Amino acid sequence: MNYNHLHYFHCIASEGSITAAAKMLNISQPALSAQLKELEKNLNAPLFVRTGRNLKLTPLGRKIYSITRQMFTFASQIPTIAAATVNSQEKILKIGVTDEVEFPYVAGLVCDQQNAANNSFQETIKVVRCTHEESVRFLQNGNLDLTFAGRFPRNHSGLFVRHFELPVYLISQYGALSAAERNFNDVSANEVSRKIELFDWDLVLPTAGSIIREETDSFMARKLIRKHIRFESSSIASIIRAVAEGMGIGFLPGVYCEDAIRLKRVQMSGPKQGFWKSSLVVVARESSNTKRLAKILSERIQQFNLGRL
Repeated sequence: MNYNHLHYFHCIASEGSITAAAKMLNISQPALSAQLKELEKNLNAPLFVRTGRNLKLTPLGRKIYSITRQMFTFASQIPTIAAATVNSQEKILKIGVTDEVEFPYVAGLVCDQQNAANNSFQETIKVVRCTHEESVRFLQNGNLDLTFAGRFPRNHSGLFVRHFELPVYLISQYGALSAAERNFNDVSANEVSRKIELFDWDLVLPTAGSIIREETDSFMARKLIRKHIRFESSSIASIIRAVAEGMGIGFLPGVYCEDAIRLKRVQMSGPKQGFWKSSLVVVARESSNTKRLAKILSERIQQFNLGRL
């Protein structure tokens, strides 16, 4: 049993159903159900009984829910208490990056902006990795000022939000494919699968469960593309490195490969608009400096997209 198990239980109990809790947490219902079953297994007792479409707390569930209500009420006060103890001269701007967003890309964006602006943002900038659930919770309680995510709940009042559709291209080792092989502009939609299957390369893909992997699997299923998967990783940087080392070809948003393309380590192929669009969301708290940085970083992303079309 861990903190996440209790948090998921608390959300289910508060919302009254797994469907509503999964929507609020922005995770799948099967994943949430599995977490609840794991908690009930650890406790060796059920916490809910089903009544129609809703769930009703068991006597044990009610006792635990009374504890988690106090627990998460106190937890929500921690950022305020911590902020009050920090030296007023020390200011930290905290940026979160969720699992399916390329971490070095975001760090590079921030560093480039700081250099271009001659350190116009005086805060210490801290970039951290987090999950989807953590990014939502940390923005709400003040543990993050800004986050880059593949998706974000629609209910985000009080937050600055920018949505981007990132074109996804085929990524290959620099020089591995000829100019003719990389040209998809004159290829009909029905011929795309045949052309990709003719490439004598295995696939390098994100691990199952990530947004980009789900999108890639869906694209390959629609196009009836069947190729051997040679390498998988939860790190986008590792995917780019594996492609650059010649382990295979992959599908990634072009913005994540900007540095590798500039250094001639990988090449992008595909129609100008990409094979499909992957989502990137920039979300910031409503402070003036945080919103200003979010807007500047958003403009950089938009500039790259426009440059590819």
